[in-house]
Amino acid sequence: MRKIFLVLLLSISGFVAQAGVHRCGTYNIRTCYGEADTGERAWDKRKQALVDVIRDSMQFDILGINEARDLSLAYLKQELGDVYSFYGDSKDFQNQVLYRTAKYTLLDKGLFYLSSDPSRRLVSWDDDGVHLTVWVKLQDKVSGEIIYFGSTHMSLSPIAIREGARINAEQMSKIAGDYACIVTGDLNSEPSEHDSHANFGTMMANARQVTKTAPQGKYGTYIPGMNPNSMDAKLLDFLYVRNVDIESYMVYSKATQGRTLAPSDHQPVMCEVKVLSPYRDFVHSVKSVEELREVAGTIQPNDIILLKDGMYDLGDSSLYVANTCVIEGSDKTVLTGRTQIFSLPNYISLELKGLTIRDAQLSSMVQGSLLHAHGAYLNLRDCRVESCSTVGDGLIYVEDCAATVENCIFKGNESNERNAGIQVVSSLGTDRYPFTMTKCLFDGNQSVYAPAVYYNSDATAYLYGNSLVNNTAEEKGAVVVYAPNNVKDIRLVNNTFANNRIDVEAGFLVEGIGGSAIWQEQANDGSLTLMNNTVVGNYTACWEQEGVSSVDFAGGALCSYSGKLGLYNNIIAGNYGSKPNSGDITMTDARLLRKTTNNIYSCSSNMQVSPSKTDFVATDYVTAGAELIKLFGGLVDEKDVYRISLHWIAGYPLPVLSPMVSSYASKSFAILDSDAMSAAMVGSDIMNRGSNTGILTIDQLGFVRNYYTVPGAMEQGKYTPSGWLPTTASPKEVKKVMKEGRIVVREGKKDYEMY
Repeated sequence: MRKIFLVLLLSISGFVAQAGVHRCGTYNIRTCYGEADTGERAWDKRKQALVDVIRDSMQFDILGINEARDLSLAYLKQELGDVYSFYGDSKDFQNQVLYRTAKYTLLDKGLFYLSSDPSRRLVSWDDDGVHLTVWVKLQDKVSGEIIYFGSTHMSLSPIAIREGARINAEQMSKIAGDYACIVTGDLNSEPSEHDSHANFGTMMANARQVTKTAPQGKYGTYIPGMNPNSMDAKLLDFLYVRNVDIESYMVYSKATQGRTLAPSDHQPVMCEVKVLSPYRDFVHSVKSVEELREVAGTIQPNDIILLKDGMYDLGDSSLYVANTCVIEGSDKTVLTGRTQIFSLPNYISLELKGLTIRDAQLSSMVQGSLLHAHGAYLNLRDCRVESCSTVGDGLIYVEDCAATVENCIFKGNESNERNAGIQVVSSLGTDRYPFTMTKCLFDGNQSVYAPAVYYNSDATAYLYGNSLVNNTAEEKGAVVVYAPNNVKDIRLVNNTFANNRIDVEAGFLVEGIGGSAIWQEQANDGSLTLMNNTVVGNYTACWEQEGVSSVDFAGGALCSYSGKLGLYNNIIAGNYGSKPNSGDITMTDARLLRKTTNNIYSCSSNMQVSPSKTDFVATDYVTAGAELIKLFGGLVDEKDVYRISLHWIAGYPLPVLSPMVSSYASKSFAILDSDAMSAAMVGSDIMNRGSNTGILTIDQLGFVRNYYTVPGAMEQGKYTPSGWLPTTASPKEVKKVMKEGRIVVREGKKDYEMY
């Protein structure tokens, strides 16, 4: 009769034992506090109810328990020892793993510490005690399936929580390899508390998010006062998994044995789990939208989706990507659609590689019309985004998430809101989620402001070797650093900004119009460091009426509205501004200029920064135009606007500006020794090493700067006359020659075009 009752109970709750299913869970049983818990909360009053939940109501196969101290652990072993075997720790946070003795064979076991050295029992970071994880390797006696199962209890301190999650994900993934892996426990952090779940999400999946059926029971697992109906319940207990399917998920929230209170101040969580083969194919090839949707919606952590060549039109329905994975295509793989292309759960990592997204007409008002990454990590590599339009904020929206964008092209995209490229946002006040963008092209994008990159984060950022050209904005230009609380160093190294444009009528918010190439707005202790950039031919104008310039707008190809500014070895010249003294640089507070040295500027009257003795300036704007024509070619039109054509170097994907001479205003600029490129001298991590070390010796395309002119000398700008020469070539084998009216560099029998 008792067995029939249990079957009915489990059937009503939706949990009926199935073949090949493992009933796995987590339960913080609340340690025995003696006199601290009285009445119905006393250990003696709740201990039998707790046993009933584990053995009878939930019928766990494998269970991770927290806070099983000596007295309570002894009772559990007494009452459950005929059904379950125990392995764990009763010294620190009393983590145990219980598993059915009749169902599983114990193959291995161990523990690791949530400390700076997981092999040692240490108190690390801001923790107030020792925390650890115990784990077992179990084999199903019938099916032979192997499961690695860990039980953890995390700290209450924020840094220790974050690092503990990282260690759990890394260690359990390393221990389990390709086998089924489950980590359970009280994480002491809700899903909205980003850090721990982001770190878990790099390698594992939150069972609640990937269950095949809707979660059952109440949402919260921590219930103050053991009140199952508490309005202050919080979701603190989790199962993170990999290489398993979650068939169902349940929070058990019933009182038992006539009690009004639950047996603990945490509710148990139970999932029905199916094990995936460790020998399964981790690479999934797809050739249709239907296949892509099916695979992406059930993808296991760290699997790879390979898209065959072809067009994938997602129509009006986003592609849901269930877990951390890589989605890879070729230059013939094209995605398009009429709504947000990728739909991602929070706290997963995603790498997109070799994909083209083209002609996506996105009319929905969302953050991230192509994708919104809110979690651990986003990596875009060798991707193209072309001719897409949006009414939302950014095509790529990165929120509280580390991101790397490499060798990507954004071309001809439009937004009637703030950004037609990448928008990086952080609300955490943290430097743990940096942004890195290298060797990307933003060409011909249009938006109200920031047609390329809008950076609103308190973390650091590093932009290296990119070309941002021909972009158009109404208010702020190609790259906007709008982070009023940011006190970090934003570094721009070896980039080209050319022919970017702001051209608007004066209106209400003219103070915020400017920076056709770069806009800086940071805390006064924050800094923007420019090293070896070429900022040429950009246009910034705001008109009261035809031909009459507004004098109130910010202006400048580079506009420093707030924050410290450091300028080292750049070419910032030939930029037009309708506001007097504003074409190249405007700066609201000149006292925040950290340093300007070895830069080429148009002239003193075309900027609001006083050049140093080491900077190069022409006597006036007309002379500057003539010097720039010698330097880069191009022309100055009847409105004194310098117009320049970009150069495409054979074999390289980015357009650059290539100096044809090594002098400006009658002065040679091939004069700099290596110290001028030293991170220590600049006081900035220009090499992106995590420290102010190293010397920058190469140009935007990766060639050694001035290698064949003056030994040990360097030149201004991110690309130099000597930059055409391969670093492996011998000076005797290389020379500049004329070929069909063009200057080329000849190495042996091979020619490298200059322009």
